[in-house]
Amino acid sequence: MMRMLEGWDWFESRLRAHLHASGYRAFNKTQSMVIIYVANGLTRPSDIARQISLTRQAVQNAVRQLVDA
Repeated sequence: MMRMLEGWDWFESRLRAHLHASGYRAFNKTQSMVIIYVANGLTRPSDIARQISLTRQAVQNAVRQLVDA
């Protein structure tokens, strides 16, 4: 289980580094998780919140910050 979590953490941190290197502003972990789930077809904040174990409000806040960016 730990190796899988380490792999996920590596993937997520590499995504943030790639976005930053591509000229996008730095994203926090919640924002990058939202990007990953939207890219895979989840678009409702409540569905994304359920997947990453956050409140719907936290996901909506992350989405709002991404839209503003």
